[in-house]
Amino acid sequence: MLAKISLVLLSIIFTITSNAQHCPFDGLSIILIQSEAALNKNSIKATEYILLEIDNKKVSECAYSKKLVDKTFKPADSIYKENNWISKYEEKLGVSLKDAGNYYVLLNMAQVNCMIKKGNDFIYRERKFVIIPIDKKNKKQKQITIEPSFIYSLCTSKNDWQDIKPVILKN
Repeated sequence: MLAKISLVLLSIIFTITSNAQHCPFDGLSIILIQSEAALNKNSIKATEYILLEIDNKKVSECAYSKKLVDKTFKPADSIYKENNWISKYEEKLGVSLKDAGNYYVLLNMAQVNCMIKKGNDFIYRERKFVIIPIDKKNKKQKQITIEPSFIYSLCTSKNDWQDIKPVILKN
């Protein structure tokens, strides 16, 4: 009898543990932006937003990402077409990805941190980013610095998904 109870308890523990260990987006981080200009039909909208890494003199030493990060933000509602996992987790988000004017970019671990090989380990250096809005006439507008607190890791205890908020871009 004791053996059966032990077996049942053990199987429950393994079931709980195995469900809690898998994360479909290991190593991914997200940056969200919200353009107030996109909500105002009379304003001059940026046609695209670029995430650009700055101030990294050791970029050639970064393992797995040896170039400065340069990524284009995508309309946030397109995340559903490109990442079928997001709809399962959307209720956890602190912001709606379907709202007009929201854009996102996903970064892998090597794009968030410059990982410099040291022996059998890595030194992690936080990368610095700016957003560059580009208007319809292909003119770059003022750069906006991204604070590290707006880079949300999707699969660690560092951030709760409820805390994910966009960087608000003023007109």
